[in-house]
Amino acid sequence: PLYREAAQPMMGELGDRVMAAERPPGLVINATADEYVPASLSNDMAIRLRAEVLQLDGRGHWWMVRDVDEVADGLIAFWAAN
Repeated sequence: PLYREAAQPMMGELGDRVMAAERPPGLVINATADEYVPASLSNDMAIRLRAEVLQLDGRGHWWMVRDVDEVADGLIAFWAAN
């Protein structure tokens, strides 16, 4: 419920705090066929956060259970480089 019912202005304020904070290197996972999170949103967030992108072409919202090996390899490579 908290995820779906997050009220404004709190979510906007939280976003401002995240953007102002020092952050370690980040990785955004962009599943290009996600029905709920548009690829453009993932790319925009990666730019705003100065994060790298692990692009999963043609993958949908449930990449975390359907594409485990590919994502694991991408995470390991990101962690090794950072």
